[in-house]
Amino acid sequence: MALYSSSRIIFFGGYGYYPEDSIGTFEYDETSFGNAGLPRGWNNHVHALHLHNLTWHRVVTTGKSPSPRAAHACAAVGNRGYMFGGRYRDSRMNDLYYLNFDTWEWHEVIPQGVIPAGRSWHSLTQASQDTLFLFGGFTTDKQPLSDTWLYSIKTNEWIPFQSCHVGKPRLWHTACASKEGEIFVFGGCANNLLAHHKAVTIFVVYSHLIRKLCFFICGVSVWIIIL
Repeated sequence: MALYSSSRIIFFGGYGYYPEDSIGTFEYDETSFGNAGLPRGWNNHVHALHLHNLTWHRVVTTGKSPSPRAAHACAAVGNRGYMFGGRYRDSRMNDLYYLNFDTWEWHEVIPQGVIPAGRSWHSLTQASQDTLFLFGGFTTDKQPLSDTWLYSIKTNEWIPFQSCHVGKPRLWHTACASKEGEIFVFGGCANNLLAHHKAVTIFVVYSHLIRKLCFFICGVSVWIIIL
């Protein structure tokens, strides 16, 4: 997880070698034993990169921390960093947490109603001050996903987002939002994990943006999905 907040980039978790100085939990991946190099595993550590002097800071957090994981997704909303899903061993999770950047306290979020399937290699993007946009990923059963969801911070619920992009899966992609609420998705993989995807997908989350239908993007395919 990488988030920008107040001239800092916040990193959470991941997969790799055991760190020299550890604050948090590290779970070894037994399948990495005996391979070339040091054993690897999953962690739930938090680090901050201060952009004004390019120094790293190991963050001590409080509260109920997420379990070690990698390939999760995150989005910053105000002074909170939200994190959803990710992989630990052969399992893909669907839990939701946020980290308060002022107090460095973790909070587990238990949404009401239906919850998206567990996944890794998905994207989570801030669509508004109250809404997160979840797209794609990879399931425990090794199936690529094309579903889209909106999470309402105010009502604490996941809402399926209906679009014509169903059946066009994406994982390992990147996503970002415009100031008007559009979600731009680029790259990643579709059904073939070894083939890179070069299409740009534009999700228009709010109906007042329907007027913005004309785009000129050279050299790539464009899908415009509108409510």
